[in-house]
Amino acid sequence: MDNIEKAEKLKKRANISYEEAKEILEQCDWDLLDAVIELEARGKIKSENSGSYTAPSNTHQEVPKNPKQVAETYQNYDKNKKKERSFFKIIWDGIVFLLKKGCENTFIVSKNGRNIMDIPVILLVILMVISLCTVLIIMLIALFCGYRYSFSGPDLGNDKVNSVMNKAGDAAENIKDEFSCKDAYPNSSENREKDTENNKNETQEN
Repeated sequence: MDNIEKAEKLKKRANISYEEAKEILEQCDWDLLDAVIELEARGKIKSENSGSYTAPSNTHQEVPKNPKQVAETYQNYDKNKKKERSFFKIIWDGIVFLLKKGCENTFIVSKNGRNIMDIPVILLVILMVISLCTVLIIMLIALFCGYRYSFSGPDLGNDKVNSVMNKAGDAAENIKDEFSCKDAYPNSSENREKDTENNKNETQEN
């Protein structure tokens, strides 16, 4: 609760002007509890024995009769507001941190040792959020076409992360080589068996 809110609350409860509320709060170093006690001492606020406070028309909560309890209620409200603001500040700081790191680090696509494309990591994350399956399929196909992936930047551009990316590229190359060999010699074992049988038949005929 800021100073303006404190003055407004005190003004409504004590039925005094805003200037009087501000003056009392300044004298009490903006402590609402001390200000309420001071106004009670001056007779500006009714004590517990002389009556009770009336609640504002827009609320159904019972207002404590004791001015000290009133001040403590507002102090608790102030603490809850601070906790709420602190929670949203943590969330906001986390978002800002991720955006900053996402812009500082770069995702690189290369082929034959030449960089084809580099984009901020935050853009890669956004693309994955929009269509994860499509992005993964494109990246997988690109691996089999000889493309390699790596990262650069203060957080992701290290040997540990890039070694994992290199292993993925090596695995794709090995799989592609295996299929290439099978395509080049589709029936090599069957052909060898036929050649052996033909040689046996020719020997027997001779």
